[in-house]
Amino acid sequence: MRRSARCAILALLVVASSPIGAQSLPAASQTEPADWVTGLRKVVQTDPGRGEALAAGIEAKARKLPATPQTRMTILTAQYFRAEALIQLNRSEAAEPIIEAALADLPATAADTKLHGDLLLARAGVASSAGKAAKALQDYQSAYRIFVRARVPRSQAIALMGIGSIYQDAGDFQNVLEYYGQAEDAFPGDTSLSLSSSNNQANALADLHQYRAAELKYRDALGYAKKLGSPVLEARILNNIAGTQIDTGQLDVAEATLQRGLGIAESEAGAAEWRPLLLGTKARLEVARHRPEAAIRLIEEAVRGKAPADIADQSYRDLHRTAFLAYKAVGDSRQALDHFEVYSKLDDEGRSLVTQTNASLLGAQFSSERLKARIANQKASIANQKASISDLKADQLRIQARQNALILGGLLAIVSIVVIALSLYLRSLRRSRNTIRGANETLSRVNVELEHALTAKSRFLATTSHEIRTPLNGVLGMTQVLLADPTVRSDVRERIALVHGAGESMRALVDDILEFAKIDAGNVDTVKADMDLHALLHTVVEFWQAQATTKGLSLTLELGDEVPRHIVEDERRVRQVLLNLLSNAIKFTLAGSVVVKASVVTTGLVESLAVAVVDTGVGIPDEAFETIFEKFSQLDTSTTRNFGGTGLGLAISRSIAEALGGDIGVSSTSGSGSTFTLTLPLVRAAPRVVAAPSAGSHAAAGMAQAHVMLVGGGLIGQSVIRNLLGGTVEAFSAAATLEAALAHPQIGDADVVIVDTSTVGSDLDELFQGLATGKARPRIVVILPAGDASAGAGLVADGVDCVLARPIGGAGLIAALEELFRGLDESVKKEQVKVDHGAA
Repeated sequence: MRRSARCAILALLVVASSPIGAQSLPAASQTEPADWVTGLRKVVQTDPGRGEALAAGIEAKARKLPATPQTRMTILTAQYFRAEALIQLNRSEAAEPIIEAALADLPATAADTKLHGDLLLARAGVASSAGKAAKALQDYQSAYRIFVRARVPRSQAIALMGIGSIYQDAGDFQNVLEYYGQAEDAFPGDTSLSLSSSNNQANALADLHQYRAAELKYRDALGYAKKLGSPVLEARILNNIAGTQIDTGQLDVAEATLQRGLGIAESEAGAAEWRPLLLGTKARLEVARHRPEAAIRLIEEAVRGKAPADIADQSYRDLHRTAFLAYKAVGDSRQALDHFEVYSKLDDEGRSLVTQTNASLLGAQFSSERLKARIANQKASIANQKASISDLKADQLRIQARQNALILGGLLAIVSIVVIALSLYLRSLRRSRNTIRGANETLSRVNVELEHALTAKSRFLATTSHEIRTPLNGVLGMTQVLLADPTVRSDVRERIALVHGAGESMRALVDDILEFAKIDAGNVDTVKADMDLHALLHTVVEFWQAQATTKGLSLTLELGDEVPRHIVEDERRVRQVLLNLLSNAIKFTLAGSVVVKASVVTTGLVESLAVAVVDTGVGIPDEAFETIFEKFSQLDTSTTRNFGGTGLGLAISRSIAEALGGDIGVSSTSGSGSTFTLTLPLVRAAPRVVAAPSAGSHAAAGMAQAHVMLVGGGLIGQSVIRNLLGGTVEAFSAAATLEAALAHPQIGDADVVIVDTSTVGSDLDELFQGLATGKARPRIVVILPAGDASAGAGLVADGVDCVLARPIGGAGLIAALEELFRGLDESVKKEQVKVDHGAA
């Protein structure tokens, strides 16, 4: 079911209620009333643009006053109104830092006050608009508990509406209607609360396809907006009404409704923000009338020359869909595709939001149902109590009718009956209060348990994957050593190769799960530094060359002349993405070729790096372009059987590309191959100066005459590298720690010292000092853990000759050592400093 991007209204309710304890603060200006909070609240509610400016002026004025508790509360209250005005203006990203600053500065004496709860409500609204359902739910619930303790029933109703909005994001519209109904019961008769409830219940009814009922609710909301005197809200609600009328085929009525909304947007400055959305809805009306040219004119007026990608906001989702249909109808395929790509992205984000929100609400669902049942029981109990009170009053009237005939003892008996009745009534109220408090405590405990469960899940995935990968690296290292041994029989070699291939597949699976756990927790770490792009591309292609040759495929690299050699980027992350894309290309190509093409794309003054992986494989249907980027998703079950894989590779790659400021696009025709393009912002690196090694360093004639010492690495790592280098170097020795290495009798004969910082740490000052006492210092190679590449530049500055980052296989280590010895040989010959200016 396609959910329309209808306008929800919740922030107004928070603004309509002022923070307590502020009435005695100074007025904002000479024209403001003495009760400046009430005046500012009304301005923010009716004209948020002016309200934001007034609140900023009050804050600036208060900061110039002497620092007192009263001045501090003035600043915090003004910050709160600024944030609420920005939220109403659809500028939540600007409101968020203001809210965080206010919460950070909130004094302990203001904790659990209404101002505290209002700030949490505002932050919950920002988190909800950003798709952070768990954070929004936590803040709404915290605010609700504060309002319960502060005894503010109206704000309790607002918090319940906030929880209802989370259910709306989750697509659970029955619960939306339930929570908004409970909110109205909690505090009936309030105009702004009734407006928000009517509008958002109408949204839920529309999403349930109950359009007639939805239109009636929208009209109720419109009446409340007029009563409040808010043109901004009138424009928003008229846009919602028009969308529902289009859904029911009332096209002429919808046009009249839109004209009213556009008239408000053009005459009222505060409502101008909604004019593009009203124009988008009118374009949708023209599409429904089969007039695509008219729809296109309205769309171009709405976007004001902006590219589709520049208005990729959820509120514009229906506009992009309308634009796609209109441009498609007139045959403009390029514009139709541009808008369709943005619409698909926004629709996927909406689906993702529903999925994430449902996951956040899953653990609290049972507790929520129990709370609803208890609320229903309390309502029944209160009704019974009211009936009992009515009966008592009737009895009292009958007793009073006979009062003149009763003696003094009868009068005392009447008094006794009244006292007993009141005691029973108070006891019943106390029990009801305790029951509600218990329900709230249970709900809070279940929410905490849910948060702990989610944290434990991510920690379990990360820990388990890491523990599996450590011994697996040892297994793969030993199989590499055995495969490199020429004395191993061919039949045994085939079995070892089978074990090695299975191990590589298992390590790729573990790496994907570990990376997925990090991304799922929002931890995509990136470290940008100077890197050799040409070398990286050649290395990636060479890595898959053997497998491509085995399958009979041609694997080539096309490097444009305009592509610079040295750029500023996260080398580890770029390598990870390209390895994933090449892995998929080779996996899904049964015959033909795979080509890696690197080029520079210039748009105006902005340069981008584009690396395309083009294959002649099985291809991808158009409707699956976005599905393949979802987690654990492949084209169909036959794909898993035929090609294997977890379905995480492309999802991880796109998350990494987005974290680097770029994206991954795909173009394909089913059965005719695919093209995946990694696009990144291009930052050219400054020219670099590479100094020759010092003359006092060890420099063996070649690896065959070299003595290599390994420091750290553990028993498994030392055994793997010992066997790997056993037939390549003259001598090999190992030490568990830096202290043991400096005390080793063969340290003076070492040509190369390899330091594994994952076991001995990255503080190498002691090693440099110990080696400085010798006649000639050996070359130092440092192996960094995965994700710690940022330390490489500092180590080179300290005197390290070569820095390698995991993951690096046996072939990669040997290649690095050979390169180091070639560099030593050239430096001895030239004895001068080279300047590498990079590619233009």
